[in-house]
Amino acid sequence: MKRFFDLLISIVAIITLAPVLLVIALWIVVDSGLPFYFKHRRIGKNGVSFNMYKFRTMYNNSEDVKGITLGKIDQRITFIGRYLRRYKLDELPQLINILRNEMSLVGYRPQVPYYVEKFKELYTPLLQHKPGIVSTAAIQYRNEENLLAEQQNPELYFEKVLIPKKCELDKLDMERLTVKKYLSLLIYFFFSYFLTPKENQKHF
Repeated sequence: MKRFFDLLISIVAIITLAPVLLVIALWIVVDSGLPFYFKHRRIGKNGVSFNMYKFRTMYNNSEDVKGITLGKIDQRITFIGRYLRRYKLDELPQLINILRNEMSLVGYRPQVPYYVEKFKELYTPLLQHKPGIVSTAAIQYRNEENLLAEQQNPELYFEKVLIPKKCELDKLDMERLTVKKYLSLLIYFFFSYFLTPKENQKHF
């Protein structure tokens, strides 16, 4: 049933949003050249790695293996990239990953190999499931980049605080992922990202 909804919603979204996707791609090319997309190795179900797709929001060849970004103060992010990241529009190409059965609409956010290996005990239980775009952790920490930017040591905070907290939430999601939970997270995601004024969005 979950796969049915993944396919149905993704296909409808791609068809409906096709003009928007085209405009974003052209906008990126005009702003900072080709390519308009970005792919990054992530670890999915059963520890299988795959290329996760996004619209490119950074200057070419500026991503590191840890994938940490610092919001407004991160000089690697392009002018247009800031808007795309603010409203999570850079995540839209992951609909392709869903069609390829590498991701689901609902699931823990796929992590880079570096952190999966470093925090194997936290990620191993999650890797029994398919990663996704929407989760409780993704919603609660939707302003993660700006939260990291406020820290004296962003990398240490990410490893000692955010990874354990997000993995705990993700584990609870995966253990309780009924169809009702799946649909409620999608609805909550939509309202929290697109219908809540930015000034009222809080990070945790």
